[in-house]
Amino acid sequence: MDTLITFDEVVELLANPPTLAPRPNFSNLRALRRHMQRGLQRLSCPQSNILGWAGLVMSRAMYSLLTPTPFRLPNDPGPQAVYYGPRVPIVDTQGDAVLDADGNPTYVQVAPLDRATQATIDARFVRSRNYWLSYQNIKRACFNMLDDNIDDAFKVSNSPTLRGWNQSMEIGEILDQITTTYGRPTPNALLQNDMLFRSAYSPADAPETLFRRIEDCQEVQLLGEDEYTPKQLLNNAIRLLLQCGLYTREFEDWDRKAAADKVWTELKTFIQEAYTRRLNATNITAGQHGYVQNAYAALAEESTEEEDDDVQTVITQMAALTTQSQVTAASQAATTSTVTTAINQLVANQQAMSRDQQAMSEQIAAFANVARAPPAAVQFPTQFNIPPINIPHIGNLQGGGNRATRREGRGRGEYGGRQGQSGGRNTRTPFANYVARQAGGGLPTIAAIPTTGVPFRGTGPGAANATHSNIVKRYANMNACFSCGFDVETGHTSKTCPATWRRANHQEGYNRNNAQQYIAAGYDACTKAMHKTQYPNF
Repeated sequence: MDTLITFDEVVELLANPPTLAPRPNFSNLRALRRHMQRGLQRLSCPQSNILGWAGLVMSRAMYSLLTPTPFRLPNDPGPQAVYYGPRVPIVDTQGDAVLDADGNPTYVQVAPLDRATQATIDARFVRSRNYWLSYQNIKRACFNMLDDNIDDAFKVSNSPTLRGWNQSMEIGEILDQITTTYGRPTPNALLQNDMLFRSAYSPADAPETLFRRIEDCQEVQLLGEDEYTPKQLLNNAIRLLLQCGLYTREFEDWDRKAAADKVWTELKTFIQEAYTRRLNATNITAGQHGYVQNAYAALAEESTEEEDDDVQTVITQMAALTTQSQVTAASQAATTSTVTTAINQLVANQQAMSRDQQAMSEQIAAFANVARAPPAAVQFPTQFNIPPINIPHIGNLQGGGNRATRREGRGRGEYGGRQGQSGGRNTRTPFANYVARQAGGGLPTIAAIPTTGVPFRGTGPGAANATHSNIVKRYANMNACFSCGFDVETGHTSKTCPATWRRANHQEGYNRNNAQQYIAAGYDACTKAMHKTQYPNF
């Protein structure tokens, strides 16, 4: 390194770390590690111009995902430069090299170093010395920050003879030790993270946001010791990019690449270059003056007949991306914040559920200790006052029971419509008419039936009482299907839904009880008939 990174410079970048009080856990430890990564990434490092010194606090698996070259700690070059002149091997009288005790050739210096060679050695030593001293300053600043921010009760030494941390421990070793003990995500957090990992990608977003989201999800899986394989990362990213419809042609070129070149870092570069070409093709400046359609038309004319459909699809979708710029650090931070917020909310929900379960257990135990009182004697009335029975779905019963059954569907709609009309000819219920005819007495006059609170299908006064005019289900079950909604046949669930009916992101674990959790997580679930909660009257 040509310049030396000072201790004060590192302290300033690591200032105001997130607290771990009252106890380290998955959320605050991950936030602390990300805080250190962002600070050290701003420091210049010979190993990576992009990641800087972030490899000092990142896990090895996560660092290898972002760059193929592993992070290595610098070596101490010593207190001063070492000079070596030109050397030649020593040979005997027969011309063979003279070997030392280990069997290696021996050399002798035949000439002193010139000034240019000495200057090169001096410059190399200065860079190595700056590199080593910068590492020492960074390590000391990180150690002091962790030591001040974490309670001594949670510090474990790497030596069984010592208590707490010591200066011989590396920063990565300290973070791995405390994360292994206190920072593992729960199974539910891993499930939520996997749902985010597989969620759809919007073509209106730059591809860098998708790559950052997948890398964040992989980091959580690494902490839970359930990381995705490199093949899973590639397949998931390719699937999401193909679903958005913008990179179909590019993946034809990707398929022709050698297997050794199909790695995560190569995919990121490949898609970023394709996205940049599409942004340049939209000609943002001309679009602001109303000439974008002409540019798109010219592009379509140059395409061949075989490519017309693909080009037209790209043109339509690129119109939405005309004003989209390259992803910035702010959008990456927002994505990270969204993931952290979702995981924190999940942890809070788990804690609330645990408290509710404990309170429920205490109530059950209290009820079990209360003696059950004998049931009171049941008094049956000797005379019954039976009010008129409202059976809106039976229909017209004049033709007898079988006829009413056959016309049940039509009768239900006719009755709802008649009830909404005031002053009609017959305001009696169909069941009351049927009873009167069986008794042999005509059709006696019956008082108007009250309609308050009755969920009519017509336009009568009962139709405006509820938020939805019809809350009666077609099927007598409470099943729910991710792709078909909340009023499905008996036996039809998200798990048994036919493959031809399923949406692209169909979730088999989806049901009526956890529907809101899936919807809140961003899944496009079908909410048809979600308001219907009343079984049909048959």
